[in-house]
Amino acid sequence: MRRMLAISVGVAMLALGGQAFASGLDGDNVTVNYLYPDMSTVYQVLGTGTVTPSGYTVNSFGQHNYTVFPTDITLTNVVGSDVNFLSATFNGYQLINNSGSPAITGVTVAFSDITGFSASDVTFDSTDVWLNLQGLTTTPGLDLQLDLQFATATPEPATLVLFGTALLGIAPLVLKRITS
Repeated sequence: MRRMLAISVGVAMLALGGQAFASGLDGDNVTVNYLYPDMSTVYQVLGTGTVTPSGYTVNSFGQHNYTVFPTDITLTNVVGSDVNFLSATFNGYQLINNSGSPAITGVTVAFSDITGFSASDVTFDSTDVWLNLQGLTTTPGLDLQLDLQFATATPEPATLVLFGTALLGIAPLVLKRITS
């Protein structure tokens, strides 16, 4: 019976494709760019790497750590003094989710220690997040945290049938435990 339970649970996990355990950008390949003087000009590619639960961090000119976590982004001033972003059409960061999935559906400002910064300084689409800091000043320490929201995967009908079959395999075991 334990073997049947293990097989049923294994089939259920396969039916879900492991998506139930994935969270946001965890395991995704991302690129972080520094853009200046506008949104379409990459001043410097800061790095490309894989997001882990402990984050993927790039350093921007020795002044800021830009860290991408599975469900948020932080910007930390590490230079120990104020850093001024020059005024331009755009002066800031772009996150690109090279994996393309899951789709980014929202970005909210969870924390900001940057005077004058507002949610209107953040733009996003399904794969990218832009952070415009033009004309603003950061201070030492954590300056900003953005929370990311994602589309949830909708299983295909065949996946639902497979998952239902796995649940039916577990049902007799559950019923037997309840009646005993």
